[in-house]
Amino acid sequence: MRAHGVTSAQGGVLIRLAQRPGLSAADLARLMFITPQAAQQTLTALEGLGLVERNGRA
Repeated sequence: MRAHGVTSAQGGVLIRLAQRPGLSAADLARLMFITPQAAQQTLTALEGLGLVERNGRA
């Protein structure tokens, strides 16, 4: 994954999102045992790479 610019932590998030599409950042944080801030930061990075798209639902 690193060859594609994705860290192992980001890869874990991508796997979790593939398993549960539409997962909120808060739910993602709980499932992955990370802080909500870390989940947001990771999602922002993945969005910047064009690998995830957020739909804006709260």
